[in-house]
Amino acid sequence: MASNEYKSLSLMPCNINLTHMVAELTAGGYNYTDILLAVQEASECRQTSGKIDVESAIWTNFPEYMEPNRLLQLYVPPNLMILGTFGNVLSFVIMSKNMFKVSTYCYLALLAIMDTFVLYIGLL
Repeated sequence: MASNEYKSLSLMPCNINLTHMVAELTAGGYNYTDILLAVQEASECRQTSGKIDVESAIWTNFPEYMEPNRLLQLYVPPNLMILGTFGNVLSFVIMSKNMFKVSTYCYLALLAIMDTFVLYIGLL
């Protein structure tokens, strides 16, 4: 089902049992993204969004979608950190050789250092 059709889902107020609702809607042919979008867009749910965690309820009911998420979180950040650090160190070395000749190289060398800090803060 296309995700732009999520508004056609009819939902009860937010004090319903999400496990039961998800089971009924998936049996009706809706996928989990349609259900998640419909629950988030329902006007009754906006008032009680602090009381119910829709996303964790959906992920709990569909553990098969957690495996790719776990694999991405396990392998992508270390690879980004290694490649980013290598690229920034290489950039700093190249720019620092010419740092005192042209002022732009000084700024680019400093940018490589700051980029490394941002990379580590964002990925750790």
